Amino acid sequence: MTLPFVEEIVVENEKIITLFGTKNIFKSENNKPLVLRTADGGESWKKREIDIDIQSASFDYIGEHVYMIGFVDNNDSVSRPVYVSNGDFKKWEYIGDGEYEQLGKIHVNKAGGADSLSIILERDNIPTINLGNLCNGAKKYAQNDKDWIVCGFDEKNTSTHDVRILHRTDGKYRIYTSIPDKWHLWRLNYAKPLDFYVKDRLMVGIFKFWMGAGAWFRYLYYSVDGGRNWQNKKIPSFTKERLAIIKNNIIVLGVNYSHNEKEGKVTILTMPIPKE
Repeated sequence: MTLPFVEEIVVENEKIITLFGTKNIFKSENNKPLVLRTADGGESWKKREIDIDIQSASFDYIGEHVYMIGFVDNNDSVSRPVYVSNGDFKKWEYIGDGEYEQLGKIHVNKAGGADSLSIILERDNIPTINLGNLCNGAKKYAQNDKDWIVCGFDEKNTSTHDVRILHRTDGKYRIYTSIPDKWHLWRLNYAKPLDFYVKDRLMVGIFKFWMGAGAWFRYLYYSVDGGRNWQNKKIPSFTKERLAIIKNNIIVLGVNYSHNEKEGKVTILTMPIPKE
């Protein structure tokens, strides 16, 4: 399958999946945004080109809406038009121009009004707040709830190597639970969270562990009792991945593709949510 440079993935269920990206990975003239959508679990795909002239774009899935933030360089000025879509993503509405306030956060000046709004981009879904000594490695908000943060913590003096899960209560993040490091005591650096999902007592995360010599291992961790007990499964490495919780299933959707040939493969992994 020919794939665009994938920026965002929306998994509605095991059958209906949408990929968002651009024709090229680098900024270029008329780098049209593309939408690839399957309704049969990846057996067939429909590709739709979005008729908007930009040089690059990023996408952010928030709630039921997908936001597209374009990049246009007119030599004397740069603009970032912001569009929104939902449903089957056929129609895109311009809502205003965006300006970066800080890393991972964009401020949108609404078209035709004085109101404004802020969007946290998931591609930069990295907390910029000071967490003190709670984390010293890569960190990420939960996909569906920014009251939760997952991060790596390493302290060589005490041989402490944890994946920590923080929860915000009373406006402050505190350690809620941690994932023990039984099987990866010999790893060389902190875990890098790739995606994380929390719903009631279910916690699911995809983590990448560096084992040295360029080797990165990916594991799916899951807990059905609020983080008291964890299980894990080794999963393949993907160029881009997305977690989804659909009914009684945990879904991992992975995309692998070649930048040069733009050829790619989509893999859908599904497992039932274990019972407590």
